[in-house]
Amino acid sequence: MNLPEPKILIHQFLQTMLMRNCSKRTVGSWDFKLNRFVSWLDKRSVNCMSEVTIELVAAYRRSLFHYRNPRTGKALKFDTQASYLIPVRRWFGWMKIQSFIEVDARHRSS
Repeated sequence: MNLPEPKILIHQFLQTMLMRNCSKRTVGSWDFKLNRFVSWLDKRSVNCMSEVTIELVAAYRRSLFHYRNPRTGKALKFDTQASYLIPVRRWFGWMKIQSFIEVDARHRSS
């Protein structure tokens, strides 16, 4: 199955969230955070969501932990790190329900 590009999947997911009465502010925040995740994947040559494994998600989580604000040098707070992972988790659950992926990356190892 040829999956749509990640940006298209993000758009479809966010439209679904709006239809489920998520606030525009939440959807805007999730858009930013999901695009950051996809950009992180692109830097690792992962271009298809079916290629994402639980190990990759764990590596992304570690990258959030080690990230430092270039201006202040401060780490992300733990609740901020979690706020970046929540939309990723929801997005993969949505892709599974929509049959875009067979196995949710949160439960799949390589």
